[in-house]
Amino acid sequence: MKCKHQFQGHADGVTCLLCGFHLTQDEYVKIMKSKNKEKQDKSRKEGSK
Repeated sequence: MKCKHQFQGHADGVTCLLCGFHLTQDEYVKIMKSKNKEKQDKSRKEGSK
């Protein structure tokens, strides 16, 4: 089952309020950077059509 994570920050990272999934700060930053890059790439492709 997929969770639409809703993260809450803590001193040692973030935890999903819905499923309890935990990430360190470094893991969370890495995931957010890759998601932002995917969005930028997608918008560039749509803009060139």
